[in-house]
Amino acid sequence: MPQPLHTESMKRAKARVGQTPESRARWLVDFHAQNLSETDGEALERLRYEAVVFLGGETGESHPRLPSTKQLEEWHNKLERNFHALANGESRVRAVRQIIMYKDNRIVVQEIERQVTKAYWAFWAKAMTTMIQAGDIFRFCANDKCKQPFIRRKRGRYCSVRCRNTVNKRNYRKRLRAPAGREATR
Repeated sequence: MPQPLHTESMKRAKARVGQTPESRARWLVDFHAQNLSETDGEALERLRYEAVVFLGGETGESHPRLPSTKQLEEWHNKLERNFHALANGESRVRAVRQIIMYKDNRIVVQEIERQVTKAYWAFWAKAMTTMIQAGDIFRFCANDKCKQPFIRRKRGRYCSVRCRNTVNKRNYRKRLRAPAGREATR
């Protein structure tokens, strides 16, 4: 028997996940950043409700179920692996006849000829759809040692000020080490 959903918790989860592609992409990036092994109690329950909302369980289904902690961990691990693969230039198969990849600082979808027979589970399909809908604002950090996913603001290339400063400092030190005969370029 599915666990009944608490109406007030669903309302709060809807507000946190949002309805726009940008807000849903932000939630996805925040979910990716969660350390589920350290999340428990009220925070874990909140995350379970948010996952139901993200999957669209708040509309249409007569008895949507809260995902178990094990399911959340599986989804998180799959998201982690696929984000890592996308950040490193690998492509990922989406649904039936599409491949998703990260190219030229944006998510790119290409149609493929062959029919993909393996059915991918709902969370990854919804995550990929959200990344595609978010479009150009979904990025991976330009710091080669980080590559964390983030939602950019304006012309942002880095997930944080720390990453931006790290890369700038690294580039500055490279210019200092440049041979004396060659003029350092900016």
